[in-house]
Amino acid sequence: HTSDPSKALAFVAVKVGRDVPYTISSSGNRHDTRSHQQPDSSASSPTGAAALPELPLSASSPRDLTDRSEGYKFTELFLQEMDYNFGSSDKSPRDIMNGFLQVRSGKKFFDRLLLPVIKEGYLSKRGREIVSWRVRYCILMPGLLLYFRAKGEDPVGIIYLCNKVKNGCRLKPALLSPQTDFKLAVSWPDRAYLFSASEEEKKQWVDDIMSAIISHRDSIMISPRKEPTPRGGASQLSRAPDSRKSVILSVEGPKGLEDLLETDSGIQAFQDFLESEWASENLLFWLDVNKYRTSPSSKYVEEFRRLYNLYFQAESQYCINLPHRLVQKIHTAYGALEAGDESQVTPEIFSEAQRDIYHLMQDDSFNRFKRTDRFKQL
Repeated sequence: HTSDPSKALAFVAVKVGRDVPYTISSSGNRHDTRSHQQPDSSASSPTGAAALPELPLSASSPRDLTDRSEGYKFTELFLQEMDYNFGSSDKSPRDIMNGFLQVRSGKKFFDRLLLPVIKEGYLSKRGREIVSWRVRYCILMPGLLLYFRAKGEDPVGIIYLCNKVKNGCRLKPALLSPQTDFKLAVSWPDRAYLFSASEEEKKQWVDDIMSAIISHRDSIMISPRKEPTPRGGASQLSRAPDSRKSVILSVEGPKGLEDLLETDSGIQAFQDFLESEWASENLLFWLDVNKYRTSPSSKYVEEFRRLYNLYFQAESQYCINLPHRLVQKIHTAYGALEAGDESQVTPEIFSEAQRDIYHLMQDDSFNRFKRTDRFKQL
């Protein structure tokens, strides 16, 4: 234990068995020294891939693994890098993973990580830059969620599940389809990942991810890998599901409509703007459908009547503008209800209409709202 950063780094260098390519000044600033070091051509592979430095086994490590010298070394160094760089704006978990993908070996990256698998299977993941849904094979381990284009390949992404700081990692339902979608928000990097699965699979993934979140590096124990035990004896998914065909439901990032609608101040600001455009009924309907969906089943009929009279009666001042097909669907359900048939009054009866209104707000009103001073102050 020392408060001197340089001494701490020197200690790490001895334990890891390599030179630490940076120094830390008394002010706490990190200085990269790699540009002053001459590369060792004899240590590099013919392809230019980096070699893994020596690392003694931890005293607490099991000693009965055949590949412990290489596997433990690789895993320990990887976890050390993740822990040291936590919160860094210069290096993300994906940057660290990509660096370790360059370490020469005949094994895939995942096969070299000696961490137990908690769950694996297919999820639909929505991209951040290319905003579309794509199926990804996901593997969950303590502190890590890896996702792959296909099973057996190297990962294309990684999420570090660590609560080293407050709200470092948190799960929350997506606003428009909470039954099937969930958002995984992390502080490093500052990003929200949006996933989707069947309702049953979504519940299992959320529970398992919660159990995989760690508070610090020491929470992860390197151990022999065992095959995950499927819930209820069911087999793991053996093939990828069909790619998700639905429209984009939300926009990630600090300037997205979904993030705006997650705060009371954002909702109020947007509602004030919509009132100035005589379009506040759109947001009010969207909010009311969220409340309707989470109402007790005994209240569905009562709430359905209220929403119908408020937003689908032509004489109502809050009547919303929807495609004829969607309006007719609600009228048909109301007519059946009046005839004594409540079967169409389901939690999802308004879902299509809500999605249409959401996209109307996102593509029209929200784009104008982003140019206002009120939005810039949020």
